[in-house]
Amino acid sequence: MTQDKIRNIAIIAHVDHGKTTLVDQMLKQGGVYRENQAVADRGMNQVYLDGERMCSVYDTNSMEEAEAMLEQEQEEYVIPLKVTVPEVTTKMIGTEAFPDLISEFSTKYSQSQKDRTTNLKLAAEKINGTVLMPGDPLRAKFIAEHFLENVKQVNGVRNMLAYTGTYKGKPVSVMGGGMGMPSIGIYSYELFDQYDVDQIIRIGSAGSYSPDCKLFDLVIAQGACTNSNWAHQYDLPGTFSAIADYGLLSKAVEISKEKNINFHVGNILSSDTFYEPTKDTWKKWAKMGCLAVEMESYALYSNAAILGKKALCILTISDSFITHEETTAEQRQNSFTNMMEVALGLI
Repeated sequence: MTQDKIRNIAIIAHVDHGKTTLVDQMLKQGGVYRENQAVADRGMNQVYLDGERMCSVYDTNSMEEAEAMLEQEQEEYVIPLKVTVPEVTTKMIGTEAFPDLISEFSTKYSQSQKDRTTNLKLAAEKINGTVLMPGDPLRAKFIAEHFLENVKQVNGVRNMLAYTGTYKGKPVSVMGGGMGMPSIGIYSYELFDQYDVDQIIRIGSAGSYSPDCKLFDLVIAQGACTNSNWAHQYDLPGTFSAIADYGLLSKAVEISKEKNINFHVGNILSSDTFYEPTKDTWKKWAKMGCLAVEMESYALYSNAAILGKKALCILTISDSFITHEETTAEQRQNSFTNMMEVALGLI
């Protein structure tokens, strides 16, 4: 056998793109193996070091050695196998080179790129079709730990905790929505639009504008007024009335009656301001029939309307503008059992 020229060939490609398979076929067709020689598939990929598969390379120590081997006329040539051990392993990269998280990046989910969205779809499936949404993420944690079974935490970004699990065998998720319309507006919109959530039930606290709404009574928000300019984004030639889904509302009323829970159905105010320079502004809203005030429902109802989804807000009276009574932070987080029973009954 004679060889006039020796060429070095480099094959570069991503993992599992057929580099080893291609080289195997090149070696077979180049006559490196005997016709009757048993050769394992991907024979060059049989070296394991420290639990990691190494891609071995046919190589010689020098061109002189290769030429000397080919000058010897033999039926079979033994080509030395040189294994190069990497100085840095994948384990080292994870634990030594980058021990701490430096930054995170997220990108928008687009269903049009089907070949790149499999993992995103798998993650989205962890969020169930019904989401309970308190404002406080710690309340979401409390609900998950005390009311749900088979609980898994599925989000912790910016400490906005989200959990998925089951309630009496039915799948349900619970996630914090934050304080104010901008916050719940973002989270509810993404859940509706990007995670295919069907309905969001807001559970939270409210301040009473009515002498009939006592501490710990429920207010089921039939509609929401607002002092914000939230609906300006829709470019409507008028004022938008944000209302609840009637099916959810009527069922919540039935559950409340069955459980003999004190409840009220009516309009509420979603306010953009927590502190106001004019102390008696609330009386004007009370005169218009608003039962209570909170800070999120108008945005949630509006998102549900524009996206064709369902939403309901169930509120527990935590303080009164009339009597000046108020509950403690611990009570607000842990003691709103009636509200939870009604909300979970809607699943």
